[in-house]
Amino acid sequence: LINNSIGRPIDNLISDLVGRPVVGVGFLTAILLVLTAGFVFSTVVGRRLFALWERLILQVPLLKTVYPAAKQVVEFFISPSQVPFSSVVLVPHRLLGYYVIGFVTSQSPESFHRALGKRTVNVFIPFTPTPVTGIMVVVPEDEVIAVDLSVEDALKMVVSGGVVSPASKERLLFQETKERSGSTG
Repeated sequence: LINNSIGRPIDNLISDLVGRPVVGVGFLTAILLVLTAGFVFSTVVGRRLFALWERLILQVPLLKTVYPAAKQVVEFFISPSQVPFSSVVLVPHRLLGYYVIGFVTSQSPESFHRALGKRTVNVFIPFTPTPVTGIMVVVPEDEVIAVDLSVEDALKMVVSGGVVSPASKERLLFQETKERSGSTG
Protein backbone atom coordinates (compact mmCIF):
# COMPACT_ATOMS: atom_id res chain seq x y z
CA LEU A 1 0.00 0.00 0.00
CA ILE A 2 2.74 2.43 0.95
CA ASN A 3 4.78 1.44 -2.10
CA ASN A 4 1.76 1.97 -4.38
CA SER A 5 0.82 5.33 -2.90
CA ILE A 6 4.30 6.79 -2.31
CA GLY A 7 7.00 4.51 -3.73
CA ARG A 8 5.87 4.13 -7.34
CA PRO A 9 5.09 7.83 -7.89
CA ILE A 10 8.56 8.68 -6.57
CA ASP A 11 10.11 6.01 -8.85
CA ASN A 12 8.23 7.52 -11.81
CA LEU A 13 9.32 11.05 -10.91
CA ILE A 14 12.98 10.02 -10.62
CA SER A 15 12.76 8.00 -13.85
CA ASP A 16 11.41 11.08 -15.66
CA LEU A 17 14.22 13.24 -14.23
CA VAL A 18 17.00 10.73 -14.98
CA GLY A 19 15.57 9.63 -18.31
CA ARG A 20 15.64 5.88 -17.61
CA PRO A 21 13.68 3.50 -15.37
CA VAL A 22 14.70 3.54 -11.70
CA VAL A 23 13.20 0.91 -9.42
CA GLY A 24 13.30 0.71 -5.64
CA VAL A 25 14.24 4.27 -4.74
CA GLY A 26 10.59 5.13 -4.14
CA PHE A 27 10.11 2.10 -1.92
CA LEU A 28 13.16 3.04 0.16
CA THR A 29 11.91 6.63 0.34
CA ALA A 30 8.49 5.41 1.52
CA ILE A 31 10.08 3.30 4.27
CA LEU A 32 12.24 6.23 5.30
CA LEU A 33 9.15 8.48 5.49
CA VAL A 34 7.30 5.98 7.71
CA LEU A 35 10.30 5.63 10.03
CA THR A 36 10.72 9.40 10.17
CA ALA A 37 7.01 9.88 10.96
CA GLY A 38 7.30 7.30 13.75
CA PHE A 39 10.32 9.06 15.17
CA VAL A 40 8.67 12.49 14.99
CA PHE A 41 5.47 11.30 16.67
CA SER A 42 7.47 9.65 19.47
CA THR A 43 9.04 12.99 20.41
CA VAL A 44 7.53 15.76 22.52
CA VAL A 45 6.78 17.83 19.42
CA GLY A 46 5.14 14.86 17.74
CA ARG A 47 2.98 14.13 20.78
CA ARG A 48 1.86 17.74 20.82
CA LEU A 49 1.00 17.57 17.10
CA PHE A 50 -0.93 14.35 17.71
CA ALA A 51 -2.78 15.94 20.66
CA LEU A 52 -3.69 18.88 18.42
CA TRP A 53 -4.91 16.46 15.74
CA GLU A 54 -7.06 14.65 18.33
CA ARG A 55 -8.56 17.94 19.51
CA LEU A 56 -9.48 18.75 15.91
CA ILE A 57 -11.06 15.31 15.42
CA LEU A 58 -13.10 15.76 18.60
CA GLN A 59 -14.67 18.90 17.10
CA VAL A 60 -16.37 16.88 14.32
CA PRO A 61 -19.87 15.84 15.50
CA LEU A 62 -19.88 12.12 14.58
CA LEU A 63 -16.16 11.57 15.17
CA LYS A 64 -16.27 13.00 18.70
CA THR A 65 -18.63 10.15 19.60
CA VAL A 66 -16.88 7.30 17.78
CA TYR A 67 -13.18 8.24 18.05
CA PRO A 68 -12.67 7.90 21.85
CA ALA A 69 -14.19 4.40 21.91
CA ALA A 70 -12.23 3.30 18.82
CA LYS A 71 -9.03 4.71 20.32
CA GLN A 72 -9.60 2.75 23.54
CA VAL A 73 -10.11 -0.50 21.61
CA VAL A 74 -6.96 0.06 19.55
CA GLU A 75 -4.94 0.94 22.67
CA PHE A 76 -6.19 -2.23 24.35
CA PHE A 77 -4.92 -4.44 21.54
CA ILE A 78 -1.64 -2.53 21.22
CA SER A 79 -1.01 -2.65 24.98
CA PRO A 80 -2.82 -5.63 26.52
CA SER A 81 -1.18 -4.90 29.88
CA GLN A 82 -3.78 -2.14 30.30
CA VAL A 83 -6.70 -4.57 30.05
CA PRO A 84 -10.06 -2.91 30.74
CA PHE A 85 -11.57 -6.31 31.58
CA SER A 86 -11.63 -7.26 35.25
CA SER A 87 -12.46 -10.95 34.83
CA VAL A 88 -13.45 -13.73 32.45
CA VAL A 89 -16.97 -15.04 32.90
CA LEU A 90 -19.52 -17.34 31.33
CA VAL A 91 -22.92 -15.86 30.62
CA PRO A 92 -25.96 -18.03 29.84
CA HIS A 93 -27.52 -17.54 26.42
CA ARG A 94 -31.17 -17.97 27.36
CA LEU A 95 -32.56 -18.53 23.85
CA LEU A 96 -30.04 -21.12 22.70
CA GLY A 97 -29.32 -22.80 26.02
CA TYR A 98 -25.54 -22.52 26.07
CA TYR A 99 -22.92 -20.26 27.62
CA VAL A 100 -20.82 -17.55 26.00
CA ILE A 101 -17.43 -16.22 27.07
CA GLY A 102 -17.55 -12.68 28.32
CA PHE A 103 -15.41 -10.10 30.07
CA VAL A 104 -16.69 -8.05 32.98
CA THR A 105 -15.96 -4.44 32.13
CA SER A 106 -17.58 -2.69 35.10
CA GLN A 107 -20.50 -2.52 37.48
CA SER A 108 -23.69 -1.29 35.82
CA PRO A 109 -24.97 2.14 36.81
CA GLU A 110 -27.04 2.34 39.98
CA SER A 111 -30.08 3.31 37.90
CA PHE A 112 -29.91 -0.14 36.24
CA HIS A 113 -29.87 -1.83 39.65
CA ARG A 114 -32.95 0.14 40.73
CA ALA A 115 -34.83 -0.48 37.46
CA LEU A 116 -34.17 -4.24 37.48
CA GLY A 117 -34.38 -4.74 41.22
CA LYS A 118 -31.03 -6.53 41.35
CA ARG A 119 -27.30 -5.86 41.06
CA THR A 120 -25.96 -6.06 37.51
CA VAL A 121 -22.59 -5.95 35.75
CA ASN A 122 -21.59 -4.86 32.27
CA VAL A 123 -20.16 -7.74 30.27
CA PHE A 124 -18.49 -7.52 26.86
CA ILE A 125 -19.22 -10.59 24.70
CA PRO A 126 -16.57 -10.72 21.92
CA PHE A 127 -17.22 -12.18 18.48
CA THR A 128 -14.97 -14.77 16.85
CA PRO A 129 -12.46 -14.25 15.17
CA THR A 130 -12.23 -10.50 15.77
CA PRO A 131 -12.75 -9.79 19.47
CA VAL A 132 -12.71 -6.05 18.88
CA THR A 133 -16.28 -6.57 17.71
CA GLY A 134 -18.96 -7.87 20.00
CA ILE A 135 -21.81 -6.76 22.19
CA MET A 136 -22.04 -5.27 25.64
CA VAL A 137 -24.75 -6.85 27.78
CA VAL A 138 -26.07 -6.03 31.22
CA VAL A 139 -26.27 -9.24 33.26
CA PRO A 140 -27.55 -9.85 36.79
CA GLU A 141 -24.57 -10.63 39.04
CA ASP A 142 -26.13 -13.91 40.16
CA GLU A 143 -26.22 -15.18 36.54
CA VAL A 144 -22.56 -14.46 35.81
CA ILE A 145 -20.27 -17.46 36.32
CA ALA A 146 -16.69 -16.52 37.19
CA VAL A 147 -14.06 -18.61 35.38
CA ASP A 148 -10.49 -19.21 36.52
CA LEU A 149 -9.00 -18.22 33.18
CA SER A 150 -6.75 -15.31 32.26
CA VAL A 151 -8.06 -12.64 29.92
CA GLU A 152 -5.21 -13.51 27.53
CA ASP A 153 -6.18 -17.21 27.39
CA ALA A 154 -9.85 -16.35 26.92
CA LEU A 155 -8.98 -13.98 24.05
CA LYS A 156 -6.89 -16.72 22.42
CA MET A 157 -9.88 -19.04 22.63
CA VAL A 158 -12.18 -16.44 21.07
CA VAL A 159 -9.79 -15.51 18.25
CA SER A 160 -9.13 -19.16 17.39
CA GLY A 161 -12.77 -20.17 17.59
CA GLY A 162 -11.96 -22.47 20.50
CA VAL A 163 -9.13 -24.28 18.70
CA VAL A 164 -6.53 -22.79 21.03
CA SER A 165 -7.55 -23.45 24.61
CA PRO A 166 -5.79 -23.43 27.97
CA ALA A 167 -3.47 -26.24 29.05
CA SER A 168 -4.58 -29.87 28.84
CA LYS A 169 -5.04 -29.79 32.64
CA GLU A 170 -8.10 -27.60 32.06
CA ARG A 171 -9.44 -30.05 29.46
CA LEU A 172 -8.97 -32.98 31.87
CA LEU A 173 -10.83 -31.11 34.61
CA PHE A 174 -13.69 -30.40 32.18
CA GLN A 175 -13.82 -34.07 31.13
CA GLU A 176 -13.91 -35.23 34.77
CA THR A 177 -16.74 -32.79 35.48
CA LYS A 178 -18.71 -34.10 32.49
CA GLU A 179 -18.19 -37.71 33.58
CA ARG A 180 -19.32 -36.95 37.14
CA SER A 181 -22.47 -35.26 35.88
CA GLY A 182 -23.23 -38.23 33.63
CA SER A 183 -23.10 -36.19 30.41
CA THR A 184 -22.03 -37.76 27.16
CA GLY A 185 -20.65 -36.24 24.17
